[in-house]
Amino acid sequence: MDLFALQLFAFLRPLLEIDTGTSFGGLKVFELAAITFSGMLMLALLVRVALSGKLRLSTIDLAIGAFVLWCIAVFLVYFEDANIKELGKLVIPLLSYVVVKNVVTNEREYENIIWLVIVGLTVPTAASAVMIMSGHGVATVHYWSGAIRYQGVYLGGHNLAHSMTLLLMLIVLYWGLRTTTEEEDKRSFGTGRKILIGGLAVLALYCLYHTWVRTAFLGFLVFLIVLAIGRGKKLLVIAIVAALLAPALLVESLRQGFMYEVAQSEQDKYFTASKLGGGRPMMWNMFLTEFMEEPIDRQLAGVGIGFAGGRLGGGKYGVTSTHNDFLDVLVQTGFVGFAIFVTLLTLVLRRILRLDRAQRAFFLGFFVAIMFMNFVSASYVSRFGLAQLAWLVLAYIELPMRARREGSHVLSRDVPREAI
Repeated sequence: MDLFALQLFAFLRPLLEIDTGTSFGGLKVFELAAITFSGMLMLALLVRVALSGKLRLSTIDLAIGAFVLWCIAVFLVYFEDANIKELGKLVIPLLSYVVVKNVVTNEREYENIIWLVIVGLTVPTAASAVMIMSGHGVATVHYWSGAIRYQGVYLGGHNLAHSMTLLLMLIVLYWGLRTTTEEEDKRSFGTGRKILIGGLAVLALYCLYHTWVRTAFLGFLVFLIVLAIGRGKKLLVIAIVAALLAPALLVESLRQGFMYEVAQSEQDKYFTASKLGGGRPMMWNMFLTEFMEEPIDRQLAGVGIGFAGGRLGGGKYGVTSTHNDFLDVLVQTGFVGFAIFVTLLTLVLRRILRLDRAQRAFFLGFFVAIMFMNFVSASYVSRFGLAQLAWLVLAYIELPMRARREGSHVLSRDVPREAI
């Protein structure tokens, strides 16, 4: 029952990112549905644990538990400067990781989960592509360059761009898992599945191109580069960089879209270096400076989950996002929460590095790309749906260890003994 609920969640979660324009109690209808579904999934796991008496926990789970408890404590202590919606964004995706790793028992089940996420992304991807082709679904038009940023069926161009990047990474990851196993266990792709995957990849690239979101574009580039290096194909790195970056630098229309600061600097006499990267240097400096001016208790515990009380940039300058998920965690949860969060990510990275070499490259590329996008923008922490799907994907990293312990079927060729 819990596996079926997880499979249904994997298929429906991408669909719940579609913007319907309706909300209830400050939450979009689909956001509310996603939270409800997540709660039901966790309840299903609790029922299973109660019946079987088994709950698999690791150091990663302990770090997740510590971070969740810290966030709840900060939320309660600084309730006047908190936002329960933002609390959910921080903790629910991490709890989803615990659910998935306890429900999925082997790699075939995991591959099926990833496939269902890909299928779930088919509808918003195809619908967004159709809207873009027909000239609809426009998010913004850049004032200085005239570049049109599309959002498709999502709320904002960034949500569309990051969803397309996630889809592209999942397609590569899914392909990698099915083709880097022992010879007797390799599973070929059917013609229909090949056509669907190929068509989806083309549509995703088309949508990503029309968002002009550099963070998502570069995130996918980082993923491919790390993957190519990990697979020992260094010449492929040069080809990837040339194929993806050269056109953006040489073709005028692409330069206007991806490097719009050039057009702005030519027309705006007040343009300064602080406005590069969408003004990120200015925003980061502002939030860091104000955070360090807070009382010591606020520095240790953060200024409040969501800092809805108007502390820091949101209240003083109208800037409501740090555009850096690491900085966002720091200012919301303080030095203590940030230290726990970094510890959690370090444990995840260590587990990835202990995977079989062939599979390690795919997950390392996925992890590094996410960390890159988190650092340069509001990505896989600030965006609830993306965060849930990312932690669902990362739940694989403990599966080989679990299979080795329990003697279940595992497709990895070699699991280092130290991983157990």
